[in-house]
Amino acid sequence: MSVDIDSQVKNLQQFPFQVLSVGLRAESWNAGQEPAMFAAKGRNYVPAERFVAPQRQYHGFANGDLAALHLSQATNHAYCFNFEEAHQEMKKWIPVHGLPGKEEHLLWDHIFCAGRILRGEGHFEEAKICFESCLRTPGLRQYKRLLAMSALADLYCELDGLGREEDAYLSRANIMVGLEIEKLKLASSQHLKGYWRLLLSHVEIKIKQGYHDGAEDLIRELLARFCSLQEPDIMDRLGHVRALIAFARVSPSVCDALRRWNDVLVWNRYYNPLEEEVFTCAVVYLFLCITLYNLEDIDQSMESFNKAVRVIDGKGPQYLIPGVGTYLFHNVSSSVESTTGWRLPPFSNGRNCHPI
Repeated sequence: MSVDIDSQVKNLQQFPFQVLSVGLRAESWNAGQEPAMFAAKGRNYVPAERFVAPQRQYHGFANGDLAALHLSQATNHAYCFNFEEAHQEMKKWIPVHGLPGKEEHLLWDHIFCAGRILRGEGHFEEAKICFESCLRTPGLRQYKRLLAMSALADLYCELDGLGREEDAYLSRANIMVGLEIEKLKLASSQHLKGYWRLLLSHVEIKIKQGYHDGAEDLIRELLARFCSLQEPDIMDRLGHVRALIAFARVSPSVCDALRRWNDVLVWNRYYNPLEEEVFTCAVVYLFLCITLYNLEDIDQSMESFNKAVRVIDGKGPQYLIPGVGTYLFHNVSSSVESTTGWRLPPFSNGRNCHPI
C-alpha cells in the first residue's frame, strides 16, 4: 500500500520523508529498522536506504551551507549520470524535525534533488511525486516554482511517451506551461531563466502534439538566446543541445535534417571536448543513419549506425533530455530497423536496445 502524500504531509517538516516514502510500504520506520523497498511497478526494487541514511553527525545541523553543498554536488553527479555518487551525497545530509525556519528551504531542495536523481534513473512515477509535491509547496519563490513546473512538464512528456493515462499527461502539461508562459510575457519576465526552461518544455509538448511550425518559431527564439550567452552554465549548455535536437526533429526536408543533426554533434563536442560521447550522441547517430539512408548514401548511413552501436556498447539509456532514452530512441531505432534491416545489439545489462 502506497503512502498518500496529500493526506500524510501536514506541515513542511514532514515533507521530505513522506515524499521519499511514496511507493514504499506504509509501515513505521525508525533508525533501527531495515529500510523498506521501492516497489515501482515494472521496475527493479530500489532500496530506500539510498535516500534515507542512518541518523548520524548531520542531525541537528544548524548551518545550511554544507547541506546545500551536498545537494548541489548530488545534482552535478546526476547530470554526469553518476547516480551512485549522487545517492552518496544525498545521504550526507538528511532533513530533521526542528530545522530552523530560515533553513526550511533545504527540505524543498532535498526533495527536488531526489526527483532529479529518480528521473535520471528512469523512475518517472516516483520522480513525478517529488516534483508535484515541490510545486504544491505553499509560499514558493518564483524561480523555484518555475523550476519545479518545467521539471514536472518534462516528466509528463515522458509519461505520455509511455502511454500512461492516454493523452491526459500531455494535455495537463500543455495547459500548465502555456498559462505560465503567458503570465510571464504579460509581466515582461522573458529575461528569467525559468521562462526559458518553460519554453523548452513547451517546445517538447508542441512537437509531441504535432505542431511543428509553432514549435520551430519557439526553437529559433531559444537558439538565438543560447547563442547570445557569453558564459553559459551547465543548464544553458544542456538547454542549447536540447533545443538543437528539437530543431532537427522539426526539419522541413531531409537535407535540413542532415545539417541540423550534424549541428547537434558539433555543439556537443564544443561543450564537452574531452568527454566520451554519451547516449544522446547515439540517438543522434541513429537519426543521421536514417537521414543518410533516405538520401541514398548507404555507406555513410552504415557508418552512422556503427557509431551508434559503439556509443551504446556498455551503456544503458539516459534520461537527461526528455524522450532521448525513451520515445525518441524507440522510434528512431524502430525506423532504422524497418527501413534498413539493421538491428541494434542488446544493452550491456541484457535488455534489448530496440522496443519490445
